[in-house]
Amino acid sequence: MNLRPAYLLLFFSIIINAQAPELTAEEIAMADKLDVDQKVLLMLRGASQAEFIGVEADEILGLPAIAMRMNHFDAPTVVKDLQTRLLFEGYVLFQSDQGDTSNDGLHEIRLLKTNDPLSPIRYMQTSAVEPALSNDAIFEKIEDWHGRYGLIIMGAGPKWIKAKVAIPLEDTVTFAKQLLEFCPKLKSFYGTEADITSMLKEMPNLELDWNTY
Repeated sequence: MNLRPAYLLLFFSIIINAQAPELTAEEIAMADKLDVDQKVLLMLRGASQAEFIGVEADEILGLPAIAMRMNHFDAPTVVKDLQTRLLFEGYVLFQSDQGDTSNDGLHEIRLLKTNDPLSPIRYMQTSAVEPALSNDAIFEKIEDWHGRYGLIIMGAGPKWIKAKVAIPLEDTVTFAKQLLEFCPKLKSFYGTEADITSMLKEMPNLELDWNTY
């Protein structure tokens, strides 16, 4: 009698069970309180062991949030890996802190229960000082670029935006010009209009990260 297949089946079952993420009783209670699907939290737990932090609903959108703080390598990676999948589940995941609002230097990601991929701009009340741009002005411009160029918000704070060009662009010259007209400080990050045009051509999934102050 050959018992090897049974042993192998038991072995693989143990490995799978050991690797499957689980939520604690406190995390389940948090999910219930904030009306977040446990399946969604399990997706986040599978990507990071960082603590879940419940955030009460904001005054602008009335949305509670789940926050996680982690190092500067993991935060953008988790957002990049899970953002699209979570959007199909009815949630928006974005980077909300680039390590400049606390003493620990950790970056933060937040999860919002909404179908609006541009909600982080409203939620974080992103505005600009130079040039002076209101939250409404920034939202309207990003909304236009989202429709025209497939621009996706990867992160947002009170004074910064991180976005990705999700589709290949046919007219990179016009978009580069619009970017610099809207936020001249991009020149200090990415160079001249010609430099940005070239980057948009060579890197279809180019990520743009700039301060608005």
